[in-house]
Amino acid sequence: MAFIGWGAINAHVGALLARRRSAIDVVAIATLDTPEARASIPKGVRFLDSPEKLIELAPDIVVEAAGRAAIDRWAEAALAASPAMIIASTSAFCDDALLPRLVAVAETHGSRILIPSGAIGAVDALASAAVLGLDEVTHQIVKPPAAWKGTLADQLLDLATLTERTVFLRAPRVKPPVYIRKTPMPRWSPPWPVSASTRPGWNWWRTRHSAVTATASSREAGSVAWTSHSKTTRFRPIRNHRG
Repeated sequence: MAFIGWGAINAHVGALLARRRSAIDVVAIATLDTPEARASIPKGVRFLDSPEKLIELAPDIVVEAAGRAAIDRWAEAALAASPAMIIASTSAFCDDALLPRLVAVAETHGSRILIPSGAIGAVDALASAAVLGLDEVTHQIVKPPAAWKGTLADQLLDLATLTERTVFLRAPRVKPPVYIRKTPMPRWSPPWPVSASTRPGWNWWRTRHSAVTATASSREAGSVAWTSHSKTTRFRPIRNHRG
């Protein structure tokens, strides 16, 4: 296995594999080329500084959790070198040309693109429901004020003094991808429709979005809901615990 990114997500996965004494070997990690980042890589694991080195290693699977810019640099090499790549930074697929390009690479090399549900969840359920036809999807993101720092919310609200639940964005049925940092902003589509949108019966611009900031003590979680044949199903994933 090779990791693209060695932040909170992949480092946690690596720690779990080590703690459970998994038979999976982590052979290489691509992360920031800084002394601190290099020092964080476990002993015996190779530091990857180029996609060409990844191709030479030919790992069994590549796991990405490094941000959308990493997809442009590493995905094609990963799909050429490995039978499968897990892509967590699915916001990259808001680039309409990217997904077809990576699918073409995967088909050429017989590899697979795997999309995890991540913090939103319900991807598999939503994709299954889409086979029957979806009339509408509603997506709500809920984060504490600190998690919205540096995004549109920071421009619209005084996050430092916010004490009440506040909806700062409502975006009905929109598609064009505009992101600020990791957070989708006014004209956006959420990460999870990428896999489900390939199913018959649903277009991702039939999605209604809202972004909410809530205090740290709030127990409210984000949610995904979909309506099919006048019946509504709602899914609430694990709450955010970190800013």
